[in-house]
Amino acid sequence: MPFTPDQPFPKTPGNPIMSKDWNDAIVEVQRLDTAKVNRTGADGMAGPLTINNALAVGTNVAAQAGTRLHVVDGANPTIARLQTTATNGAARLELWSDPRGSGTEWRPGYIESFDTGSYTGGLRFFTNGTGFGARLGFQEQLRLVNGVAGFGVTDPAYRIDTNGQIRVRQGLGGGGAGINLHQTAPNANRAFIGMLNDNAVGLMGLNGGGWGFQMDTTNGNVGIKTASTAAAALTVQGDVQMNTNAIVSGAATVSGQANLLGNTALGHSAPGFRLDVGGRARFRDGGGMAGFWFYNQASTSPQDRAFIGLMNESTLGLWGNTPGIWGLQMDTTNGAVTLQRGWTGNVHTEVVESFSHSTTSTNWVQIGNLSMTFNLLTLRTCWFNCNIGGVVQSGVTGNWSVGFRLLLDGATVIAYQEPLFNVVAGNGQTRQVDLCRFRSLAAGTHTVAAQWFVHGGTVLAGDFSSERVLQVVEL
Repeated sequence: MPFTPDQPFPKTPGNPIMSKDWNDAIVEVQRLDTAKVNRTGADGMAGPLTINNALAVGTNVAAQAGTRLHVVDGANPTIARLQTTATNGAARLELWSDPRGSGTEWRPGYIESFDTGSYTGGLRFFTNGTGFGARLGFQEQLRLVNGVAGFGVTDPAYRIDTNGQIRVRQGLGGGGAGINLHQTAPNANRAFIGMLNDNAVGLMGLNGGGWGFQMDTTNGNVGIKTASTAAAALTVQGDVQMNTNAIVSGAATVSGQANLLGNTALGHSAPGFRLDVGGRARFRDGGGMAGFWFYNQASTSPQDRAFIGLMNESTLGLWGNTPGIWGLQMDTTNGAVTLQRGWTGNVHTEVVESFSHSTTSTNWVQIGNLSMTFNLLTLRTCWFNCNIGGVVQSGVTGNWSVGFRLLLDGATVIAYQEPLFNVVAGNGQTRQVDLCRFRSLAAGTHTVAAQWFVHGGTVLAGDFSSERVLQVVEL
């Protein structure tokens, strides 16, 4: 409490010290020995204040054990203030280590306010660096200003603005390391960027999209909309659209549509056309026979004008889509070619063979490649002509006959011969067989084949490289 001595005061030499003054002074001395300092009012304390112990402010209870400065106040919030009187000045809280004044005393870091002008301020966090020479150094590590934080950045523009890499660790509560993206309107996390498992990172849609993008961290394989990490370098399940250049050095498998709006090269890197293939290409069946369509956008419907591909399991052909008709067909088992409309006039097709062909069959069998399939648009009369040259029989002696016929649509015999061969010394004379017939046929697809059989021995066609010819003419 304040101590006011009796008058006169101050005492002059010869003034007796009154007992009350003495007693009051002794009481104040005793109080100060316990209370240390007790000042009230707005008066100041001149000179430095040194306290060699814990200091508790705002309470008469000792500071919390282990605490050197303990501020206690009923105000909310309780405030401790560092204030500079310098214009645009800064306030700093420094953290020091090692004994004061020692050769190893150093400052690990400090927190300091700053002013960027127009009453815009913030906080800067400094560390000293590394090494004895930098023990009092200052390197700014973090800056907070107007709600944004810059790590190693002095002009942050985002909530977190960092100069360098960041690390996101897996939490103890489970789930992969990553970042959730939260949208205000639904007030929910809508996407996640992070680890699918220990060996895969990806993008996940949290409102039903699932893992739309994944990358295997062990081999770099990428999967888009796959159920698990991709087995190939790139696996896409669904449609694909590429508006710019795309280079794939390995195999590419697309299970959905792929829209490539530029030139595409397969097997090389310099496409000059919409599709430029280096090497052979393969067309597989899928929802129909393998092949490819020719589409003309300027045409009237249908824009698909023609098709090159398989007609069936053993026939390759050209299809005209206006009207739909197979104009050319090739049997993939024997190379026989059928023309819907041929070279001149109205010859449908002609099959010519010159290599030798023989049989010992006593039942009807086809003669070499003498078979063709043709199509009629309306009811037409057709002329069938078959010439078989260089026919000779062997393996028997005496008179033996050989049967020849033209079989239409696998059921109707339209021409038949059974010439007699006089076989002497195991060989018969060489001759030519002709099978001809006119026939009216309904519109549609028809097949004609030349067949033969023997009663005994072997019959050979094509002796001395003689030709065999099968023709169909629409009249």
